Amino acid sequence: MALSLTTMAKNVDDFEVTFELLESDGSGVDLSRKVRTMPYVTEGKAQTLRISIVPPNDEIYSYYSISYLPGKPKTLEGYEESEQREDFDAGYVSSTRLIQGKGVNYFTLHEGDPAGEYRIEVYINDRRFRIFKFYVAKDD
Repeated sequence: MALSLTTMAKNVDDFEVTFELLESDGSGVDLSRKVRTMPYVTEGKAQTLRISIVPPNDEIYSYYSISYLPGKPKTLEGYEESEQREDFDAGYVSSTRLIQGKGVNYFTLHEGDPAGEYRIEVYINDRRFRIFKFYVAKDD
């Protein structure tokens, strides 16, 4: 089914947005749980967070996020090359996607990402819908 902008969702108040840490139970089954702090793990199965968006109906909506990191990362994945700038305080803007139905986006911790407080702002139809804050704790 082709997406048509004539049916763009107008009311985003009834959207459900969740933010969870994905983990494996050891047998290959992925589990998820809500977190505010996650350990700094980049080797083996790196820490991955999932943002799930469930709209109230099948109307099309736009989605993008702005990620604020506690420091400059070694590399950036999932952002347009033009967004890989030195001014990390301004946040990193993801590309905008048009979605019909459930939307999912992932944030994975990589080697060289800074420890500290992260903030991800979720935008639906160009309106800031939700802010998720979490802390990445590094064992010293």
